[in-house]
This record gives sequence, structure tokens and C-alpha cells, in this order.
Amino acid sequence: MANTKCPICGFDNRQTEPGQSCALCAADFREPERKLLETLKKGSYATADKVTAIRMEASIYLTDRRVIVIPLKLSGYGLTGVLTAAAYNKMTSKNGVISLPLTQVTDVRDGKFGFVKALILDTRDGDLLKIAVPGRDEWRDAIERARTAAVR
Repeated sequence: MANTKCPICGFDNRQTEPGQSCALCAADFREPERKLLETLKKGSYATADKVTAIRMEASIYLTDRRVIVIPLKLSGYGLTGVLTAAAYNKMTSKNGVISLPLTQVTDVRDGKFGFVKALILDTRDGDLLKIAVPGRDEWRDAIERARTAAVR
């Protein structure tokens, strides 16, 4: 049995066939993504831009292809064996891993979580992802650069 640590989220994947994808963040091991940023201190997110939106803590990653949000309730489980992270995400899709392709992001703008400064990523489908991360300006610039490169 192969033991592959994901280069994006660090999840310890135990798989029978090498060359698959990460069970937690779905990173494809055959066509690796390049990790650009990650929250060293945990960030938070919401999928609504309302004062009443529930803010959930998460590990947040930016790659050259997408923004990945892994709720802490998932990243803390060492999900292995019969109940894999992928199955767990499917069962709890309301609060599962969010993978937002940069080609779907139409705008990156400033927003707030109460008193906390945040970034709001608008999508082509009219949805949004609001993230609060340390170094918000660095994240905004990095997302804009990666989004521009992904569209080319």
C-alpha cells in the first residue's frame, strides 16, 4: 500500500494505487499543482455576504489553479480506512471542502466579517466565497496574479 503525503494540504493518503488524487483536497498527483500560499494561522470562511453569515474556521490554500478551503472539522480527522475524507465530504457536502477554480473567479474585493477584514471572491455562477486570512493584501495580490495566469 502506497503512503503519499499531499503536497498541497499535507493529508496522509493511504492508497492502493499510486498516481491518484488526494482524498481530502482532490489534488491530482499525476498533474501536480503549485502551492502559492497557505494560512499558517487558521483562516475562516463563509459562503454568504451577510452580517448573519456563519464564519467557520478553516485551512485555506491558494494554488496556481484554485482556492481550497478545508474546514477544521475535516483537517483534524485522520480519516483513513473505510471512512475516507472523500466519503466524509460527500456525506457532509454542506460544510465539506471547497475547491474554487481560479477560472471561475470574476472579482476579488475587500469585505468584512464583523470587525475582521476579509476578501470576497465572486464567481461566474453568482456565488461567492468570503475568506479572512492573515496578510489579506498579500492574498488579494496573489489571487489576482494567479487568476490572470490561469485565464491565459
